[in-house]
Formats: sequence, C-alpha cells, structure tokens
Amino acid sequence: MSDAMREQLNDVLEAYMLDSDETGALARYLNNYPQYASELLALAHQAAQVLPDDMRAPDAASRASIEAAVAQLMTVWPAPAVTDNPFAAMEPADFRRVSKILEVPIQVIGAIRDGLAIPTSIPSGWLSRLAQAMGTSAADLMQSMGRTAQPAASFKSEDRPEMKEPVPFERILIDAKVDPAKRAEIMSDVT
Repeated sequence: MSDAMREQLNDVLEAYMLDSDETGALARYLNNYPQYASELLALAHQAAQVLPDDMRAPDAASRASIEAAVAQLMTVWPAPAVTDNPFAAMEPADFRRVSKILEVPIQVIGAIRDGLAIPTSIPSGWLSRLAQAMGTSAADLMQSMGRTAQPAASFKSEDRPEMKEPVPFERILIDAKVDPAKRAEIMSDVT
C-alpha cells in the first residue's frame, strides 16, 4: 500500500470513528469507501468490543443462560464443514498477510491453493515457511495440495472453464514476475 493510500485509509478510519455513533454510519462508509471495507469492518468490530474494567467470572445462572442460548443457536445455525484444507479458512486479508511474510505476489499463494504448482517442485524450506505463515504444518499443507483443486473464483464466460495442468513451482514464480534474485533464493530454500 502506498503512503498516500495509507494516509487516506487512516483519514477514513479516523472520520468513521468520529461518526460511528450515527445511525447507518458504517453502511455509509462501506458504500463510500469499498476499497477499505475489511479495515472498516475490523475497526467497527473492535470498537464494539468494550471490556469492563472489572472482569468477573459469570455465576451459575449466567453460565446456564449462555449455554442455553448457544444450544438454541446451534440448532438453527449449521456447524461449519470440517475440512483438512488449510486454505479453506483463509480470508483475503490472510492471503495478503502470507504473501507479505513470504515476499511473493498473492497470485503465487493462490496458484498453490488452486493446485497449479507441482507439489514436489516446491522447495521444502519455503513450503515449511508457507505452512508456518498459514498456521499449519508442512505435512498437512502437502496433503491438501495432492487433491484435485477447483479454481477459487469463477466468472461468466463464453467458454467452458478448463483445469490447468500443474506446472513446476519455478514457472509459477516466473509467471508472477518474481525478481530473479528472489526466485533463486526461494528455489534454493531446502531443508
């Protein structure tokens, strides 16, 4: 994010905090600044969580009431599907964070998620760093990469979408225009 964009983001967030008590303020800011939607929602969520100075453990009646409410909620709200794909729980902000940690474009992480890289062509050290940045193990990540992947996004098209054949990881880096020095560093990252 450029300095000018970061400054505008800070201005928008500060203005929102000043206006947040107004009815419909969040919706208005989301409509006016859709490029900052995730930041605005995170700020609104954080601002709504006011913790009391005196945190006491709930009494038995309160705990029973909470448990009853959760039980009722669970009857109408389906449990999330259990998946062993570490990419399934990632939000767009997580992809940006992981790509920043690993210093590669987001499309590299997306290509791995979509099964476009041959898993055995990914250097083991870099794969371990990817797994660590995602909060999973390298073994779980490798296991999820061995499955048939579906593209993450779909768009209207005249032609039927076709799955691309996986390519060597270095080809993904080249296509993403990763600097040759950085690419050599990644490809030599073996443990």
